[in-house]
Amino acid sequence: MLLIVLILLCNDIAENPGPESSVIHGFSVFHLNIRSIRNKLNDVENLLDEFDIACFTETHLDTAISLEDIEIPGFEPPFRKDRTNHGGGILIYYRSGLTVKRRVELENDIDESIWIELLTKNKSLLICCLYRPPNSRNDFWDRLEQSVGSASDLSQALLLCGDWNVDFHERLPSRIKDLLSLYDLSNVINESTRITDTTAKCIDPIILSDTTISQESGTIDARLSDHMATYVTLNFETPVRKTFLRKVWLYKECRFENMRDEISTTDWSFLNDGNDIDNTLSLFSDKLKTIMNKHIPRKEVTIRPLDKAWFNSEIRREIRHRDRLRKTYRRTGKTSDRVKYKNQRNKVNNMKKRLKEKYFESMNDSLRDYKQTDSKTYWKLIGSLIKGGNKNNEIPTLNYNGQSAFSDESKCNMF
Repeated sequence: MLLIVLILLCNDIAENPGPESSVIHGFSVFHLNIRSIRNKLNDVENLLDEFDIACFTETHLDTAISLEDIEIPGFEPPFRKDRTNHGGGILIYYRSGLTVKRRVELENDIDESIWIELLTKNKSLLICCLYRPPNSRNDFWDRLEQSVGSASDLSQALLLCGDWNVDFHERLPSRIKDLLSLYDLSNVINESTRITDTTAKCIDPIILSDTTISQESGTIDARLSDHMATYVTLNFETPVRKTFLRKVWLYKECRFENMRDEISTTDWSFLNDGNDIDNTLSLFSDKLKTIMNKHIPRKEVTIRPLDKAWFNSEIRREIRHRDRLRKTYRRTGKTSDRVKYKNQRNKVNNMKKRLKEKYFESMNDSLRDYKQTDSKTYWKLIGSLIKGGNKNNEIPTLNYNGQSAFSDESKCNMF
């Protein structure tokens, strides 16, 4: 009976202030020509914890692949455009908690493009991911100019990425130079993005309308295709990933004998003094919690609702170390600091692969055992695996009478 009471009460006594809203400086965009994403989702997931927007070209998807088949935990279902024949295709993932909408009206001029708009409290950013096939028609740049012109009427902050199949290391054709000059656009990727035995070309640019907001940019050897991935981090305020603190009981360290003795010797007659059953229950709960606090240790833990099930303190520690090295490299710009950061990033990615494999091996063993001994737990585990990663339950940005509510408080006030 005592254990039942403890279990019933354990949720009541958790000091849970709930998640806090905040903002963080440093919004990151990633692009990779992936040459078919279907069988590479696990590797993609391991890459993306550093990034807020992830764009992919040449996804090679068709109608046989549903959105559910390509979801990534921590990100909303992607915006998607498949080519009607072989090859091509574009995907854009965005992190849960961001306010993003697709701007389909900007895609009319370029078939293989997706435009999205990121909304924040103070500004918006229009992002375009496009793929330009090598055999594109001669009027491609005219059509792109029309698309960029329409976008610039909506926002002064533009970012274009993708596989353009034009080497930005070489002298650009006048048609492209005129386009960049007209809208004050600049490429921030200075490294080669497609390297062969005989050539090294920068054909996957990231182009900004305002390079002063770029904190860091570069390439990543994702080893998922014959292209390097590209990324940029912008000085742009976006919501942080919410966490909150909670105090939990450490039942394994409980002094059960002492607690049972105190419960049995406590004078409970005071519960008979009142006629209000709700008040009596409250008095009983308060007294029992006081006894429990004396004999069951507690500790404060950080709850991360969007964390993967296989995350642990070790991987979080290595991720923090990676992020510190990245900040150091941003500050100094030294090649040696860049090497340290890249080595740590590779270490984190390899750790995530191993931890994920180990987690699913453990789940497989548990399923095998529970199938024979505990059917209820077996089906519960099956359900959790089918459901997939944690979903973001945050209320999205609300719009009413031309006003937008971003914070929890402003959303409540809007109602």
